[in-house]
Amino acid sequence: SAAGMLMDMFGQVLPIGEPAHYNLDHFRNAYWNLVLLPEFSSYNLALEKEVFAPILNLQAFVIAGPAGAIDLLHEPGYKTFGHYINESYDTMTNDEQRMQALFRLVYEMDSYSNADLKILNQRIVRDLKHNQQHLLASKKHKLISLLNTLEHPIA
Repeated sequence: SAAGMLMDMFGQVLPIGEPAHYNLDHFRNAYWNLVLLPEFSSYNLALEKEVFAPILNLQAFVIAGPAGAIDLLHEPGYKTFGHYINESYDTMTNDEQRMQALFRLVYEMDSYSNADLKILNQRIVRDLKHNQQHLLASKKHKLISLLNTLEHPIA
C-alpha cells in the first residue's frame, strides 16, 4: 500500500517500530526518532509508552499521533524541539492535514546533511538531558519510597 511504502521510507531515515523490538542501535545510530502512537485520531489524546523510549535514550523525536501530543508533553515539564523544527503539525486537528505536515517535516529533515544534524543535536543536548532527568526523577522518588517500605515494612 502507499501508506506502507511511505512508512518504509521513513524507517530508513528515522527508527520506528514496536518498543519491545527496539534495539539500542536504533538510538545510537540515528539523530531523531519518529514516534508512532497507536492512535492518530484527534479524538484520542494520550501519551503512550512509545514517547518515552527516545526520551530515556537521549534522542530527539517527532510524534506521529493525535493533535496536541507535543503540547501534552509540555504540561509535566518535558521540552520538545519547536525552536529547531516545525512542530506546527501538533496544532492541526484535521488528521489528513496533520499527516501531510508530518510527511513534509520528515522529508525536510531527510534533506539535512549529517553535519547539519550533528550541529542541531549539539544545540538540543541540554533539552535531551533535561527530558531524561525529568523522566528518571519521577522513577527515583518511587524507587526510594519502595526501598523505604521494604526496609521498614508496615506491620
